[in-house]
Amino acid sequence: MNDLKIIFLTLFVVCVNTAVGQINNSNVEFEELKKNAEIKEERKRRRRLRALTPKKTNPHQKSSIRLLYQQVSEDEQPESKVPVKGVRVKLLIQNNHNIDMWYLMPAAHQQALPSTGLFVATKSEQIFSAYRYEASNKSLIELEFKGVEHSFRAICVPAGGSVLMRNYAIGNYKKGGTVPFWVVKKLLINQKVPLKKWLHSNLISTDGVQIKQLSVPSKPYDLILSSEYQAAEIGTVQASIHQKFNISVGKAP
Repeated sequence: MNDLKIIFLTLFVVCVNTAVGQINNSNVEFEELKKNAEIKEERKRRRRLRALTPKKTNPHQKSSIRLLYQQVSEDEQPESKVPVKGVRVKLLIQNNHNIDMWYLMPAAHQQALPSTGLFVATKSEQIFSAYRYEASNKSLIELEFKGVEHSFRAICVPAGGSVLMRNYAIGNYKKGGTVPFWVVKKLLINQKVPLKKWLHSNLISTDGVQIKQLSVPSKPYDLILSSEYQAAEIGTVQASIHQKFNISVGKAP
């Protein structure tokens, strides 16, 4: 009888120890799973934080600008029926920076930009003018400035964005020539007031806009002057230059 009690007690102790061991193992596994889940959640949190944290502009980072030369026949008039004259180029701009950038080039009748980035305005009533090209509910907006010695055209491309225009009137350049092209952070009126504060109009082109048609009529784009500067005159426009390029007018494939 005593032997049976001993055997029973022994079995009972073994069962209890086994059960306790299983519970301990379960607790360890649970803690490991909990720890792994916390690690994964922390990694996700850090990724979200990195995505929301703006990166510093790399001074060596470059935008991508391409000018592809193409001879356009004057009798090619699809869709819009607007005649195309002279030599045009395929203009592709990729803004690889994390801020909106202006892309400046000389006006169509000029071939140079002032080395200092300072443009002296004319006494004309309309120093600035803007034109809009539309395709697939997206817009490319071109700004023009009239200066005494130097005038410019400019396109503002959003951060990380791109614009493409197949039939851009480059001016008096020929295949093999080079076009001065600047990447500009800001345009300052009278060297003090940012253009976006001087004008209330949105001048940023739509990311991914592609003007692919051979002939696209431009539309005048209204420029709304801020009430704060209604009585002020524009004497100069200072371009805050980030990079300078001389883009070769290449041959289209």
